[in-house]
Amino acid sequence: MKSLLVLRHADAKPAGADGIDITRALSDLGKQQSAALGRRMADDDIKPDAISCSDAVRARETAEQVVEYGGWTAPIKVLHQFYNASVADLTRHITSQVREVEQLCIVAHAPGVADLVSWLTTRSDDLALVYPAGTLAVIDLDIDSWAELKPGCGALHCLLVP
Repeated sequence: MKSLLVLRHADAKPAGADGIDITRALSDLGKQQSAALGRRMADDDIKPDAISCSDAVRARETAEQVVEYGGWTAPIKVLHQFYNASVADLTRHITSQVREVEQLCIVAHAPGVADLVSWLTTRSDDLALVYPAGTLAVIDLDIDSWAELKPGCGALHCLLVP
């Protein structure tokens, strides 16, 4: 059985004078959320084998904080295709994981992360899931290989909301 951690980046600062969204950094609240989540995951002994995140500054900072405070050793793989990714974009990456990865953590953006959780746990991606910044869903997947990922193959193990 595989496990997927679906994390929306933590709270971010508003866009700066340049108006460029991808360069938005975490706010002070976002830094607190990420650190607290990392500590909580360490307490719950959650340590993924692989971590993939959007190349947006706020997503990278979220991943870095969670890794630091969670005591994880897996490197962070930064991917441009995760920036404002759809379910299809996210699943393309997830299904390409090697068999040895048992637990994968992805750090991305809404609405893609909420749609992915909905798709995996209900066979649909149209639930109006409220997925605040810094929310983590841990999904147990009834699959042996990432390539078997399909709608409804997951069960929500826990949902951590800041």
